[in-house]
Amino acid sequence: MAGARAESALNATALILSLGAVVCALCVCVLSMLLASQQLRLALMSRGRERARKSFFSAVTAGSGVWATHFLAMLGCVGVMGVKFDLTLTVVSAVFVVLALAAAWRVELRAPRQSLSPVSGLLMTVAVGGMHFVGLLAGQGAISCVPSPQRGVAALVVGFVGFYLGVIMFRRRKGATRLLSTLPWVLGVLGLHFTALSSPSLSAMEMMRDAPPSKDAVSLIYMVGVGTFLFLLLAFWSGVREYRRKRDIADEHARAHEFAEATVEGLLIVDEGRIVDANSAFRRLAGWSKSTAGQLADSFPDLTLDNALVASGERDRSYETNLVGEGNRRIPVEVFVRSVTWRGKRRTVLAVLDLRARKAAEERVRSVSSQDLLTGLANRGALVARLRDFLLTAREKGACVILLLADVDRFKAINEAQGYAVGDAVLRQVGRALDRAAPPSALVARVSGDEFAVACVAPPDEAAAEEVVASIARALRDEFAAAREGMPITSTCIGYAIVNGVDWTSESAMLHHAAIALLQAKMSGKGSIKAYDNNFDLTLQKRAKMEGELRLALERRELFLEYQPILESATKKVTGYEALVRWMHPIRGRVPPDEFIGVAEEYGLIGDLGRWVIDTACAEAASWGNDMNISVNVSPIQFQTSDIESVIGRALRQTRLRASRLNIEITESTFLQQGEENIEILRRVHAAGVGIVMDDFGTGYSSLSYLRRFPFDKVKIDRSFIRDMLTNNQAAAIVDAVLSLGRGLGVDIVAEGIETHEQFDYLAERACSLMQGYYIGRPAPKVLKAFEMAL
Repeated sequence: MAGARAESALNATALILSLGAVVCALCVCVLSMLLASQQLRLALMSRGRERARKSFFSAVTAGSGVWATHFLAMLGCVGVMGVKFDLTLTVVSAVFVVLALAAAWRVELRAPRQSLSPVSGLLMTVAVGGMHFVGLLAGQGAISCVPSPQRGVAALVVGFVGFYLGVIMFRRRKGATRLLSTLPWVLGVLGLHFTALSSPSLSAMEMMRDAPPSKDAVSLIYMVGVGTFLFLLLAFWSGVREYRRKRDIADEHARAHEFAEATVEGLLIVDEGRIVDANSAFRRLAGWSKSTAGQLADSFPDLTLDNALVASGERDRSYETNLVGEGNRRIPVEVFVRSVTWRGKRRTVLAVLDLRARKAAEERVRSVSSQDLLTGLANRGALVARLRDFLLTAREKGACVILLLADVDRFKAINEAQGYAVGDAVLRQVGRALDRAAPPSALVARVSGDEFAVACVAPPDEAAAEEVVASIARALRDEFAAAREGMPITSTCIGYAIVNGVDWTSESAMLHHAAIALLQAKMSGKGSIKAYDNNFDLTLQKRAKMEGELRLALERRELFLEYQPILESATKKVTGYEALVRWMHPIRGRVPPDEFIGVAEEYGLIGDLGRWVIDTACAEAASWGNDMNISVNVSPIQFQTSDIESVIGRALRQTRLRASRLNIEITESTFLQQGEENIEILRRVHAAGVGIVMDDFGTGYSSLSYLRRFPFDKVKIDRSFIRDMLTNNQAAAIVDAVLSLGRGLGVDIVAEGIETHEQFDYLAERACSLMQGYYIGRPAPKVLKAFEMAL
């Protein structure tokens, strides 16, 4: 009786232990799958090596939990504490489940958008089932614990269903809801274990207890203890890591929140077009309370057409738009869009920068950029923009547009003589006068230093438009006539262009026309007023075109020299030649010197042209093999644009021509600017042995004074006096006086322009030293060796 009670108590104890082991297996399984799912979710949000590390740790956690669950289940099923297990197979089962689960996780994470759930579920089934069956085989002598093939297949099917459903739930859910996949995974693990396990018979238990263990066999209770301890250690480590991770995330969120609150820019968190959160800077900008939020389109209506991009934030981008704030006030802002991960989810961050201060500054800059600071008038940029509007208005209404340009005469002299303060006062005076005289709708502008413009729309009658110009000119004259004490008395040149609205033109063309008219007025003298003249414009264009062609002519060697003989009247022998430059244009043929010499002087080509003439003339004279002289004309501009002294010296050295054979001919205008400096240059050239000839003597108002100041070797009587001396007593008297002056000063007189026998005889009778002209000989590329009297 007592033995029966003892056996009953023993059975009850064994049952309680078995149920406890099953409950422990269930808890371990749930906890391991929960931890593994959480770690796998974190791995899914990571990249690169961090994802692989977290994925493998998840596999270790799940594998150790499944391994511990297996032996706890074995303890509950077998209920024998003394059962032994082979150590090698037991370790292999643990390693196998970890590696197989790692492979399953790798498949699941590498193809998040592909339907590979069956593969992942199958790999999990292989991992748990393989560990289970290897663990059973490790039991020494427990042959009856190995399930039948039918039970084994059923166990694998049950496990696959649970694992497959869990993977599907993990894939299709987002965020923390992925943890719900733990439930089918737990059911899969437990279903596979308990379906495969069967209770052994008592004889089998005795056989297992009595079977001689191998030297490396371990007991079931030891395996349960090791597996449970290993899992609890991993669970504790995982818990510590999770606590630290959440603490770090909380600290990071706190720092991010503090940083967001400290920034001056507004920050918004947007999720699918809905504002999730905003910092204090944005709330102050928009006038929001702490609880205010809403849709993005309500605050940024101008972004509604681009909301898809703003909501997705696929790439960085910025927008200039308007923020609708409190009271529906529109605030200009710049919005920077960026996609970030925030609280475990991809969201869009908007940085909102208040542009009100910048817009106000830009408006001030625009105002300054369109205004002349000295006079307060519009500047050139504003004139061009407004002139375009005037032309469009005139075209629509059939009216006229007037553009007047006024330039202060001798303004540079005013600055130099009386200072820049007086010059500025003159400019302000002109600006005020134009502003008062211009029509109310006109634009008055200062377009450059001392140049002003008036643009307006006028009636289509050109006479009325001319009257507007005349009234402005009168106002300027009256202003200068009534100038205050201390203000210089000056005047302005005015050029203007009138365009009828029917004859459409551009603002640049009209500015060009007015500038051409002003240029013509300045060339006409102080206080001149000129309208646009198309012929004058064409002449300027022709000269500009000739300048380009002349540059090419110098490069292409289209220029050449002709030589006109100079005769000594006493011996009737040629003593020298004057070198005259000629141009053979490839299309227009021979171009007269009076057409291109002025262009060369005006456009700065005279330096290169004069250098070429001196070099060529010296080289030609050196090749003659006689002592005849060569005369070369030197422009006054050459003294300013080139070092004429070094040009002459270099030419003489290179050609080895004696300096005494070279004469340079200059005009009185050489002394009008930088006179003393030019006289010093001529003295040095003359000291080197080069002859100096005054050309066109008698045409200047101070020729005699220059004769006194500089010892010229020769003086040329201007051809106009030679032409008229036989028919005009005044011209004859001037010629006789110059010849007498030459004899008195000991200077040779050259008479140029002799074309008749009578002119030659007249000068020969009066002992004119040298003669030159068509009667003596025409310019030719080759020099003459002797003079023959023309019949």
